Amino acid sequence: MVAHRHNELIIPHFENGVYSFFVNAFLRSLSLSLITIFIPFYVYKIGLQLSLGKPQAIALALLYYVIARSTTLLFSLPIAHIIESIGFRRSVTVGTLFLLIFILALSVAYKNPSMLIISSISLGLSIPFYWIARYSTISEDDKTGRIGEDIGKLAILQRIGAIGGPITGGLIITFFGFGAIYLFSFVILLFSVIPIFFLPHHKHKNGVSLKHFLVWLEDKSYRHQALSFISEATENYTYDLLWPFIIILMGIKLETTGLIFSLAALFSIIARYLTGMYFDKHKHHSTFLHVATIAHSFAFLGRLFLIDPITIGAYESFATPIKSVYRNIHDSYSLLASKRMSAIAYFTYHELVYSISIIIFLSILIVAAYTSLFKETVLIYTAVATFISVVRAREDKFQN
Repeated sequence: MVAHRHNELIIPHFENGVYSFFVNAFLRSLSLSLITIFIPFYVYKIGLQLSLGKPQAIALALLYYVIARSTTLLFSLPIAHIIESIGFRRSVTVGTLFLLIFILALSVAYKNPSMLIISSISLGLSIPFYWIARYSTISEDDKTGRIGEDIGKLAILQRIGAIGGPITGGLIITFFGFGAIYLFSFVILLFSVIPIFFLPHHKHKNGVSLKHFLVWLEDKSYRHQALSFISEATENYTYDLLWPFIIILMGIKLETTGLIFSLAALFSIIARYLTGMYFDKHKHHSTFLHVATIAHSFAFLGRLFLIDPITIGAYESFATPIKSVYRNIHDSYSLLASKRMSAIAYFTYHELVYSISIIIFLSILIVAAYTSLFKETVLIYTAVATFISVVRAREDKFQN
């Protein structure tokens, strides 16, 4: 993968395959944005259909993701070796096929709840195939020296794909049901496979093992990254899944929830791009990371006081751009750190720490679901975990 100049934009891409790479990312983002924020509520409804009480139904929705992340935890190491063997293009294809199974199983789970297990396991298998391959490729092949801007542009493309997804998904579910939105998402994701075949075959070296992972955890030069993975996992799951779930449980309509997150995606685009350019100019300037992290942490605490669609929508119009700034700068720091070792190993260990963090987090929330403090537990835990990620600024010491 090399960088080419096209209309004065430097973007990371595969030689002779840039458009295929970005079309795939765009379609994948569009497909998943239609359904992602509504899946916990869908599983919750299945729980109610099974005559579970509200706490048990919430616990079922959380358990769905515990199973998914447990699968990722168990299979990331062997999948990393498969990625080394078959390369980026085939790995992304396999990951997409598992995602297709995930959506298909979800679509029939309302009538056959046991399919939730198949769906969850398929989701868990898709994660390492796609994300380890993708981030490893960006890390090892980006030679522009402008990785922050490159990540920003990748994020912008995906956010463009995601702008209309939540509101469209909410409307389709309201008028036609969950089956219709899963079918729509499935078809778009199926088309996203086509551009993959126009990418060149692409391999990287590995170096992944359980023994090396344990050694890596003890390495002081990477400990700050491991801690940041815990923060990243928690804030990702809270914003992308748990916060929308809480909003819906508060009685806000699906289409209204979708509108809130579509508008939030729109507001985040400019913040993503500007953050990327700033990062490239100030790679050894940690103040930006500290400010973004602290602001994002306090933004989660602010959500404790939101109770109606208008205040939530207004709040997210500025809180989500803060989230975008946070994610962009932390992704950039993570990619810089990955250049100090085998990228596949680094991002495999990322998935391991990420998965362990989510399993612990959701297990705590399963207990909290039986109390009246579920919302408070989610947001306060996330705020604290997000704040801890200020330690990632230590990466500056290793980039000299």
